[in-house]
Parts: sequence; structure tokens; C-alpha cells
Amino acid sequence: MAKNKRKKGGENIADAAKKSSEVKINFNYPKILAVIIIIIFAYAAYWYLTKPDWSVSEEGVLAYPIPKSVNYEKNLINETESEKIYKIIYESRGAKIYALLRIPKTGGDKMPGAVILPGAGVSKEGETKTPEALSKMGYATLTIDQRDTGETNKNNKEAFDTRNDFEKFKNNEELITYKMAFDVISARKLMTQFPEVDSTKLAVIGISNGGRMAIIAAGIDPEIKNFIGISTSGYDITGSTKDEQTRFYKSIDPDTYMPLISPRKVVMIHSINDKMPIAGAEKTFSKAKDPKKFITVSCELHGYCDEMQPHLEKELREAFWE
Repeated sequence: MAKNKRKKGGENIADAAKKSSEVKINFNYPKILAVIIIIIFAYAAYWYLTKPDWSVSEEGVLAYPIPKSVNYEKNLINETESEKIYKIIYESRGAKIYALLRIPKTGGDKMPGAVILPGAGVSKEGETKTPEALSKMGYATLTIDQRDTGETNKNNKEAFDTRNDFEKFKNNEELITYKMAFDVISARKLMTQFPEVDSTKLAVIGISNGGRMAIIAAGIDPEIKNFIGISTSGYDITGSTKDEQTRFYKSIDPDTYMPLISPRKVVMIHSINDKMPIAGAEKTFSKAKDPKKFITVSCELHGYCDEMQPHLEKELREAFWE
């Protein structure tokens, strides 16, 4: 058998081939490892960027991150002897939310404020009695058009139809109702950005269906320090959240979020003659933890009425100064 030829220095051809192979393998291994690491990081980045920033727990509790700031436009549209009224357009979950900001001239340099959420189908221009009453007390107010109402509904491309929310829920998509609750959280944050408003003295006041959105938002956002619900109630959804439909309904039921507001105070005001039965409001109120207060009046209206004014003034005074 012929012997392997030797290279200079005494190395035969087989040894040289073996060494060449080893060098090649050692040279490629770091490249392969680098490619694997790049793939892993790319996948992690994709997962992070596409992962929703909201969630719903197994118990049906919605969670959102609290915004650090809110982009907005502010334009003066009317001025009287007693107040200035601005149109506000702010950004929230991919939509432009329209609102009216009232700044009373008797409120001082830094005045307390309130976000006001009208009832279903009531625009910011239609809900005047509550912000006017608060303006006379020296409080700034931000009254919003919710997603299915007024300029917000008119000037956004997305269809704000909550009737499709269950289909969205089954597909793990963000519900319109969820976004409406987040709009309240954004509005609360926005109030802290106005130079005329004392950011330490803020309330969220919801009327009828607006009260439902306010309860959900207050349950999510611990910075909503003061909640007042007028003529509102939850849905009293019962059953196991192992059932998908029950979990969906609980996630949009104010009753689910009422216990989460504690230790912040819950105040509810309701007329005994309201077309929305007071029993429903009392049941929702029973789910709140202390401190809490339920106030009844006897006017014939659904929503805010003049009889509520002294109670509203007293509760806000106690919240902000006592």
C-alpha cells in the first residue's frame, strides 16, 4: 500500500486534510451561533412589539397601562364674563376624542377639576347642567363626546359599534367598550396637563352610562382619586368566568370593578323617581367597599338635577379640602 505523501515539515496529506476540516468547522460555528442569537432576538422583539398592552384576567378584570402624557389640541371657542370654553381634541387608543373644557374665571390660578361623562347618546354640548353647576362652584370641567356620540363618533374612521364586542372578545381583539373606559383614563391624565387645573384635586363624574365607564376606569386607574356616579348602575352579571360569554360580560360590567376602587371613596347619587330603578344602583353600590356614600333625591329626572347640587358641592368640598 502506498504511503501518504508528506508535506514540507513532515505533515502528511491525511493530517493536513483533517486539520483543514477542523479549522473550517471552528470557523463556521461562531457564525451559526450569531445567526441563532439574531433570530431569537428578532422573534423576541416581534413578540414584544405585537403583544397587546392590555389584558383581561381569568376573573374578567380589564387592565391597561396608565398613560404618562396625552397629546391634545386646545382652542378657545367662547368666552363670557364668568368662564372660558375651549374645544379639546385628545388622542386615545388610536382615536381623536372631542371634549369641552370649561374654565371658570372665579376659580383662581389653580382650580380643582372634574371629568364629566354624559349618558348614552348625550353629546358634550347636550350635557350642560352638570358642568355649569360645577363651573359656578369654581371647578374646571372636561366633558367628553364618548366614542359612539357627537364629534368623536362623526370624525373618526373606526366604527364605534359595541354590538360587535363579543366577536372581538372571542378573537382576542380590543373591545370598543374597553377603549371607551381608557378614554376616561386619558381624560383624567389630560386634566393634569392643563395649567389652570390643580392636578391634586380631580374627580371623575359619570352620568348614567357615563357612570358605568367611570366605574370601570376608576377600577383600573388608581390615580382616579374621587369617583361620583349619578343615575348609574352595573349589570349584576353572575356565573363562572370559565364560560367565555360570562367572562366577556363581567369584563364590561361596572360591578366587577366597584370593589377595586377601595380605599378611594365611592359616591353615588340617585333619584327615587328615576326611570332607572334605584334598586339596581343600590345593588351596584353594595359591591363597593368602604369608604362609600349613597345619596338619594326626589327629582323626576334621569341624570343630574338641581336637587343634587348641594350634595355634589358637599362631597367635592370634603374630597378636596376636608
